Amino acid sequence: MSIIDIMQRLYDEEPSDDLVANGFVVDKNFNYDISLATLSIKNDKQSKKLNKEIGEYRILNSPLFNTDNDKILPYTKKIFKNILKDLAKSKSKVLIAGLGNEKIQADAFGSLCVDLLQLKKNMYAIKPDVFQNTNIMACDIIDGVCKVLKPELVIVIDSLGTYNIKRLACSFQISNVGILPGGALHNKNKIISQKTLGIPCLVIGVPLMVFSKGLDKSLNDFYGNLILTPKDVGDVVKKCALMVAETIYELF
Repeated sequence: MSIIDIMQRLYDEEPSDDLVANGFVVDKNFNYDISLATLSIKNDKQSKKLNKEIGEYRILNSPLFNTDNDKILPYTKKIFKNILKDLAKSKSKVLIAGLGNEKIQADAFGSLCVDLLQLKKNMYAIKPDVFQNTNIMACDIIDGVCKVLKPELVIVIDSLGTYNIKRLACSFQISNVGILPGGALHNKNKIISQKTLGIPCLVIGVPLMVFSKGLDKSLNDFYGNLILTPKDVGDVVKKCALMVAETIYELF
């Protein structure tokens, strides 16, 4: 399996006990049906066995995140903050890159995080946009900025696609492995990771689009390729983005 295949599968696992079969340890000892799946791949042997890059993977699933219960968001945020703090390793000079096409609501998560983020002196933020709008790959833009600013950590934020509707707009996924922008759509792009940037890289992703094939495997190719979003996608994306932006501001 190629590195691109691995990156495209990075977020395809389901937030359930099925994760255990993929090497994850699932902790359900939280309120509001929240679960945290953790996978740490330490060596080449584990990497080969699980078809994943060496690194840390976290999947925080908060299925009631978009309900009216006003206690769930701060509770989810607290867990999310602890995960991010653990993986960030106390880096101080940070570049935040919000990926995606801000003209499409479901794909605007990354750029909206940047818009909502209050910047401190040690924080920098960019919105590379998508290749189709610029003819420049996001990795090249981020790499160029890194060469000038020399941050200690890069945080990349992006919308994800999923085949599991239970993950839609409620699964916060953090990894230090990297990301292939547009990987869920099989777009040609460059991987953004510590290997390509030469700087520690964290990825934050939230599935905000569900593939219709995941809802009904009997659909033909035309209908099976449809991508669906929540009806109130604008509000959902903003809620997710605000939590992430506030957490980054508080941590760094």
